[in-house]
Amino acid sequence: VSDAGTLKRIDYTHIKGLADTNQAIIKGWCSFNGTGTVAITQSYNCSSITDNATGSYAVNWSGATGATGSGHATCGGGDLGGYNNDERVNVYNSGNNQSGVESWSGTTATDMSKLVAITFGNGS
Repeated sequence: VSDAGTLKRIDYTHIKGLADTNQAIIKGWCSFNGTGTVAITQSYNCSSITDNATGSYAVNWSGATGATGSGHATCGGGDLGGYNNDERVNVYNSGNNQSGVESWSGTTATDMSKLVAITFGNGS
């Protein structure tokens, strides 16, 4: 970090136990609108998204992510809009090159307009 607070580079050499710095790099991410006709707003290494049902989506990663089987870590989030203290988003591995995303308001599956999924894998 420079004196002005600008991030110049990240040095992974001090992270203990990280055998391959390639594992510390985001392999794919997808920002999408989950209401109406679902649509990717921005992405990297995301081939498509699938609207399974209300509040249920599949994010399909390109093969370049290395997101095969359970060999990838996935995370994400979302926003229902406005103030709601009982909204949640579950993001999980759901198969080869795919992550599942579920959005909820309380106990009701709910479509959200802002959803994000991110995956880390062992691919190159």
